[in-house]
Amino acid sequence: MVEQLVDVLRDAHASGWEVWDSYYNEVVLLLPWILAFLGDNPMASEFASHIGMNGKFFCRVCKANDTTSGKHRVDFDAFYLPFEACWRLHCPVARQKGFKVTSKDPKGRQRSPDENAEIARVQTFLQAGAPRTKEETVANLHSQLRRALNGAPSAVDEMATNSGTKDKFFAHFLDQLQTASSTIKEQQRDVTVMHGGLSRADQVRAHLEQCRAQMPPNLFNPVLRVPHFDAHSETPFEALHCVLLGAVKYFWRDAVARQTSEGKETLKVRLSSINTTGLSISPLRGHTLVQYAGSLVGRDFQVVLQVAPAVLHGLIPTAAYEAWTALCRLAPLIFQPEINDLELYLTRLDSAVADFLSATALWTTQWFNKPKFHLFVHLPAFVRRFGPPILYATEGFESFNLVIRLRSINSNRHAPSIDIAHAFDYVHAVRHLVSGGLVWKNTEGQNMFVSRAAGVEICRLVEDKQFVKMMCMHGLFAARPEGTLSFPKNVQPCTITACETVKAGFRGLEPLAKSILQAQSVELTNHDQASVGAYVVYTMGPEKRYVVRRVDEILVDAKSGQLLGMLLTQCALSETEVIPYRLPRIIHLPTRDFHAYAFALCMSFTIVQSTIARHSKQNPSFRSGMKRHADIIQRLHPLARYPTTDLETTVVHAVRGRVHQEEEARQQKSEQDAVKAEKKAKTAQRKAAQAERKAAAARRAAAQAVTYSLTDGQQRTLARLQGN
Repeated sequence: MVEQLVDVLRDAHASGWEVWDSYYNEVVLLLPWILAFLGDNPMASEFASHIGMNGKFFCRVCKANDTTSGKHRVDFDAFYLPFEACWRLHCPVARQKGFKVTSKDPKGRQRSPDENAEIARVQTFLQAGAPRTKEETVANLHSQLRRALNGAPSAVDEMATNSGTKDKFFAHFLDQLQTASSTIKEQQRDVTVMHGGLSRADQVRAHLEQCRAQMPPNLFNPVLRVPHFDAHSETPFEALHCVLLGAVKYFWRDAVARQTSEGKETLKVRLSSINTTGLSISPLRGHTLVQYAGSLVGRDFQVVLQVAPAVLHGLIPTAAYEAWTALCRLAPLIFQPEINDLELYLTRLDSAVADFLSATALWTTQWFNKPKFHLFVHLPAFVRRFGPPILYATEGFESFNLVIRLRSINSNRHAPSIDIAHAFDYVHAVRHLVSGGLVWKNTEGQNMFVSRAAGVEICRLVEDKQFVKMMCMHGLFAARPEGTLSFPKNVQPCTITACETVKAGFRGLEPLAKSILQAQSVELTNHDQASVGAYVVYTMGPEKRYVVRRVDEILVDAKSGQLLGMLLTQCALSETEVIPYRLPRIIHLPTRDFHAYAFALCMSFTIVQSTIARHSKQNPSFRSGMKRHADIIQRLHPLARYPTTDLETTVVHAVRGRVHQEEEARQQKSEQDAVKAEKKAKTAQRKAAQAERKAAAARRAAAQAVTYSLTDGQQRTLARLQGN
């Protein structure tokens, strides 16, 4: 199917498409240019004719390589094993792949690979290598084809391993050449005379050339024929699979696996009780996030990412917690939908990526057995070329899988792609009409087109909720209009003088309403929900300065239901971070503001989450791990970094620290083995003593039994002899 798509793109690029421009109201010529191909990492590697992330050259963007790659890579489950079990898996691999591994210790265990070799490997992993190009990939594929036609199709696999170029489209034809080569070589075993004076090798090459002539002209990936498109540099960093289903999933599974039964219960309670006011989600289900940590999906890890600093403190090692906080500082930059200052953003992004990789290395360098961590190195380059990473994430396309399956229910499954395409064609045609789109009609007898549009009543179908749901248009409309209010249960009107606003000294509300209602939340113009007790960020003054406020009260006219305004407490952010969360501290000021209805709704408020556990209500910390409005949140975050050393120095410290920890673990294991051996020896001695006592008792019992079996005369004789 990709071949036909590429042919359509090439034809359109050469001749263009005639389309109607609704802005200029005229026909224009459209020339399509491919900006980027979106997909997960395996599909991106397939687009680029790359061997994949399990290969020796695991990166589709550059030529970074790993000597412990492929099937010998340490599996992720080894991270959950005890140190000795994990090391027994890793060291034989290191020796086999060329690392300098010292001799075995007295117990036969392989020791650590050379420290300098590991430092060099990790530093290479954390740097961008020489870039890959489409021209070089095509040249590698032609070399593989020539090698196969020369009579050695089986040697292509080694060439693919050593170059990182492997084409699945070409693999189909390569299998045919391999079969043909095996067949002709099998026939040559029974033939001793050369045909036509050709050697056996020449016969094989001639036969393979005949097979090649029967194949299509192009044997390689059709994507390589797309004009002005290089899949190596134009398959950008994918946030869903690299962040949510990558680092977050790995870290969360590790955090849950470390917990005892008591720790898991504590984690569940923290998740279920955390305040989610500013996250626009329902309260968390702690049991689900912990019990099914290995089966969570992307939206679950979105939630975990934003609450991790609050719920994991004290449950995981300090180094692991620092890696979590570094990831939570990086995530808002990745999910930021708009970049106003590119250079400032890239500076922050470079620092955040370096801090995240450094903190991960200080935790353990074994995480770098996962190639997804290397792709973070290329993230700034992709941002400079394509913009915010969230714009080319596949998260929205993944959620569309349900819609695709629904369109295949009434299919006979003989050609599901065609059936799904026809269903979507119909849906999009209807959506085009009800949205006021134009349709061309060719007037009979005249060489001209006349545009038409659906009537008013047909366009009003978008007001029907069921129709909107059937046409998959529910995401195009706001769920709640601005100004929508929600109230606590059993709320009762009260007099204007009883509200907190009047008590705070704000007068002038009496003429507006005699009785009021105190609302719980209100929908703002940007469709955020401001709730009582939540914190908001907005701009003030001609210099557009961002300020933080806490919502104390939302007043509504009890008679008309109109919003009167909101009472806000002024807040300030301290320049120092809250340790260990590394978040800015909110300081409540004694001054309050009251904003009327128009200001409260029309100003761009941003709802933020706060109130981290273990901190007082007077000085809560400010949680910046938000996906929405990340640009504003980053402006309020202090510029302090962790760790303070550069990445190369951090890697050296990390590897040496890990070696030191391994030596301590090995020494601790030896001490434990000695204690166990001593206990085992004492147990053996105790059992031997018990056995000796049992044997002595048995001998005495046997002697008594012999004594009881003698007659009276024999007993007197025995007593006399014993007396003598």
